Amino acid sequence: MKKLYLLGLLLSLLAPRAHAQWQRIYPLGLYANDVFFVSDQTGYVGGSFANSRAALFRTTDSGRTWQALTLPGNASRVQSVCFTAADTGYALTDVALLKTTNGGQSWQASSVGLGAGYAHRLRFTSARIGYLNTFDGVVYKTTDAGASWRNLNVPHNSGGTVQGDPSTLSMVNNQVGYLAVDFSLYKTTDGGGSWQRLGLQTSRFRTVHFRTALEGYAVTSFNGTYQTQDGGLSWTRLPVGNSATLVYFLSAQRGLFFSNYSYINLTQDGGQTSPQVYQSGYTFSWTGVHFPTPAFGCAVGNDGAIVLTRDGGQSWQMVNPASTNLRDNYALHVRPNGEGLVVGEAAGLLRTTDAGRTWSVDEQTLRQTSEYGLYFAGADTGMVQTVNNGLYFTYDGGRTFDMNNGRSGAFIGHQSSSDYALVSGRVIYSTGGSVGSPARIAKSTNGGRTWTYAPTTFQNRLASLSFPTPAVGYACGLVGKVVKTTDAGASWQEVDPPVNNDLLKVRFRSPAFGLAVGTFGGIVRTVDGGANWTVVPSGLTGNLIALHFFSDSLVYVGNEVGDLARSSNGGRSWRVITTAAERVTDLRQYHFRDVNSVLALGRTALYQRDLTDRSGAPLAAAAPAARTGSLRLYPNPVRQALTLAYPPGFVPTSLWVYDAQGRCRRRLAPARAADRQQLDVATLPAGMYLLRVEDARHTILTTRFIKE
Repeated sequence: MKKLYLLGLLLSLLAPRAHAQWQRIYPLGLYANDVFFVSDQTGYVGGSFANSRAALFRTTDSGRTWQALTLPGNASRVQSVCFTAADTGYALTDVALLKTTNGGQSWQASSVGLGAGYAHRLRFTSARIGYLNTFDGVVYKTTDAGASWRNLNVPHNSGGTVQGDPSTLSMVNNQVGYLAVDFSLYKTTDGGGSWQRLGLQTSRFRTVHFRTALEGYAVTSFNGTYQTQDGGLSWTRLPVGNSATLVYFLSAQRGLFFSNYSYINLTQDGGQTSPQVYQSGYTFSWTGVHFPTPAFGCAVGNDGAIVLTRDGGQSWQMVNPASTNLRDNYALHVRPNGEGLVVGEAAGLLRTTDAGRTWSVDEQTLRQTSEYGLYFAGADTGMVQTVNNGLYFTYDGGRTFDMNNGRSGAFIGHQSSSDYALVSGRVIYSTGGSVGSPARIAKSTNGGRTWTYAPTTFQNRLASLSFPTPAVGYACGLVGKVVKTTDAGASWQEVDPPVNNDLLKVRFRSPAFGLAVGTFGGIVRTVDGGANWTVVPSGLTGNLIALHFFSDSLVYVGNEVGDLARSSNGGRSWRVITTAAERVTDLRQYHFRDVNSVLALGRTALYQRDLTDRSGAPLAAAAPAARTGSLRLYPNPVRQALTLAYPPGFVPTSLWVYDAQGRCRRRLAPARAADRQQLDVATLPAGMYLLRVEDARHTILTTRFIKE
């Protein structure tokens, strides 16, 4: 037995690891046809993906997260879904009826034998008895839990040529049910054995819903909604629900009317009045609604919208936005506590509370505007850039925004500012300029209320800003442009690297050490504040839009299609960790959660990926230890000589001293005696300095000292 265990362990170690892939995490990207909840926790939404594949999703936490289920066969859509027990359910596709007995983990297919019929809706009234109706009003019944089906031969006159809405079947129990098809309404009281046409003469029926055997509602195309309380013998036209496409009553008094363009109205007086309780910023038509309890319900739209209520329809929250009319995302920010948001052209914004693993739609905050940028100074203070370069500030990490502050950007038009840098809640820098005019840099010291403009202009548009200290800042831009300030933006000097490609992102770890990345996979590196630059091949192609330092040594870059490269020596060399097969499209921003995973914001979707190499091996273990702060020195403040104390095992190979303006004041190969070294600083002017040392493995240590 021990030998078998050791053999299994060896095989597991030798087995190839699964390669990490980008995973789309939000939105689900489906077109929804039906919804069914087993409880207020567990539910299913069925439909199709954009590539005409059947889609079925399952939630076990009230819609907070959704798991895509694997279905057999080559169906192009799930038309309806229904469960008779917690784990036993059915999914009706365009080619087969699927059954599961384990909560959707596996499915068995069977044929219903619809002939030319187009299946529309499936509902079970007990564990073994179920009904299925087609678009043109043919009704099938099973009495053996879906093993076989028979045509009930409803005597309607549609002849398979229904022109308007599909037929609707509302079975109250095993015996009593109602069918609306075209201009006719039918009733059965013997489980479909016979059907009686009811006398309601009106326009074409959209849907029918019966709460009990006697109380029901019929929605018409042009004549509004009718109510019966005697099983269809007589009908009364309600004063509300004139434009409804779906109706769902929870009690005789409390009911919901769902209309096109995402409207929901609630009545609490039996249909005499029905104030609006919901309208989305997205536009779609409703396709399904289900309440497993009087309080909890879910409604879905044809473009994939999923909205939930937990108070009986009084209020609704969208947990998945519609798919076909998604507006562009532009910016992503995640706080250290895991709260985050995405802003863009859609009404409202997206929110996460778990570092981007799950998302929901906030349709109230920033509902009336489009946003094009999101910038923060610390965890709580930030601002969003809106249409026409308006600025709204937040002081609670994006939970609320001050929308009446009279602040605006430094340049006219929402596309005129290419980047902002918030040094604090009051000090802001902006790059921008009108089309065809020279680029400028502006600064505000009162939170965007007024702006001053640096006297220097630059021919090439600037794309990105980075301020490692309040006084020292850098901006990069088109055709290899890099400019630098050492006096808090009062003046800027060109420190261009020897490249002609556009530089799109710049980040400095200290006043002297930084990287800039851009088009054609280009990377440039400096350790002396831009006086000298090294061109470093990244191994990537396309536009590099992400540049993230975990430490002075560990750095990641990424492009617009999800290609990632990693450096463990401060950007001196790079290793590509992704493959071309996993590429995605239209990425705009990255957020590195930690050394193990990363988020990517696409134009209309969010993705995540583990930070593993091409073989699937974790990379975090291979990262050099970030040892910033483990370098000790004394005395501090100092007048004549510093004593440097290195951590055990650290053998320095180079040393730099930078002043507060990022200028290199000392650069030497340090001489070392034991684990300490003397450094003469007597000739340095008084002020704050940064000391930086590096060893042969490119581990970098930094600390600061004051020269008196």
